[in-house]
Amino acid sequence: MDDTDFAAPSHEEVRTDVRALFQGAIRMTLEMLLEEEIRGLVRAGRWQQA
Repeated sequence: MDDTDFAAPSHEEVRTDVRALFQGAIRMTLEMLLEEEIRGLVRAGRWQQA
């Protein structure tokens, strides 16, 4: 592969990718927090019924 074949991503592409990465991390964090709170409320472990 020749070095001239590489095209650096545009600022907008980087921004879009970083935004999606952060949104995924935030979503995962919120889901974990909500799951933990629900477990505390119902006093049941994951996949258990109270």
